[in-house]
Amino acid sequence: MAAFDEGDVQGLKSNNECQRCGLTKADLEGVNLAGSNMTAVSLAGANLQRAILSDTHITFGKLIDENLNGANLQRENLEGTPLNWSNLKGVNLAGANLTGAYMSGAKNLNTEILTGAVFCKTIMPAGSRNDTDC
Repeated sequence: MAAFDEGDVQGLKSNNECQRCGLTKADLEGVNLAGSNMTAVSLAGANLQRAILSDTHITFGKLIDENLNGANLQRENLEGTPLNWSNLKGVNLAGANLTGAYMSGAKNLNTEILTGAVFCKTIMPAGSRNDTDC
């Protein structure tokens, strides 16, 4: 049995909306979800490798232990979102709002693709707090 509701996945793909739904361990590899509203969605353990998530809203969602390898999170609103232990290799976070985001234990964060990202009360992968934009 899947840890997510297939109806939630189909709704997200067709309507670009999935608020407070559970997508734990969903396979969303390469899916274009640009502009989606995913407020408070649980994506723990989901495969978002090479997914396009630019301009989406995952505010206060859960992205714990994610495979985000190569995902496009440009201008993403990740306020208060945990990204703990996620693979951030090649993830584009340019212009993303990382206010209050938790990235402790995240792997492979490339600082070159963080241009314009907002850091305030952000917990970085090594556990330090970044208040650059407070």
